[in-house]
Amino acid sequence: QRLSFSLMTAAEYDLTSTLAEYMDIHLALPLLEFLQKKNIYPENEILQAKLEMLKKTFLLDSAADIYTQLNSGSAVPEELTLQRKEVQTQIQRLESLVKPFEPLFQDMNKVNELIKGNMLNVSYLSDEYHVEASNVEALFDFAKCQFECGNYSKASGLLFLYSQLGQQSDLLLGCLWGKCAADILQGDWEVARRTLLALKERLDAVSFVNPVELLQNRTAFLHVALFVCFNSEGGLSLWVDLGAVEPYISAFL
Repeated sequence: QRLSFSLMTAAEYDLTSTLAEYMDIHLALPLLEFLQKKNIYPENEILQAKLEMLKKTFLLDSAADIYTQLNSGSAVPEELTLQRKEVQTQIQRLESLVKPFEPLFQDMNKVNELIKGNMLNVSYLSDEYHVEASNVEALFDFAKCQFECGNYSKASGLLFLYSQLGQQSDLLLGCLWGKCAADILQGDWEVARRTLLALKERLDAVSFVNPVELLQNRTAFLHVALFVCFNSEGGLSLWVDLGAVEPYISAFL
């Protein structure tokens, strides 16, 4: 009875669904895995929730595995099979569009050298690697695709490269959101901390036409910041610096 009461209390005060509302699905999935380990909810409920989340990503092999587990080895639905083929087609298309970047993908030291020499720009890459503006914009889509596939390390590197080259301000903000999530999911807390602060700086600099959109971004930022603040040295001080001051404190109200 005591165990039953304890589990009921834990479920009653569980904030996972509230937190997940403001997070990318990929960040919410580890929260479900934590709940699964704690046995707070029936196993099948957690697995069903994970399946519904995974179906909205490109982690379709994982989705298929959970479907089979839930349905006693039944065949995977055709929709998942078709979705997987579509993802593979999309990856192949994007790989062809970012092919001029391949030498840089394989040599990040060269990328750092170009950054230090202020030579990492479209003009230089056009002369040396035949990179065009369309290739640069495809870089963002390719990075997003890799993130959706769970290749967080590669996605982080691609997004960093795009952040140095991209010209579209709305994509640059999305780029930092994606890189921050990718760094968190790798558990690279020092890098994630730097990316988080860069994201805050960008958020503070962007002029949002819609005040609701601004509030939503600040609220999402504070939720994502929890990962970094609770896993990095000096995290409590960072949380105070980030969330206990205006204008971010308004996101709590």
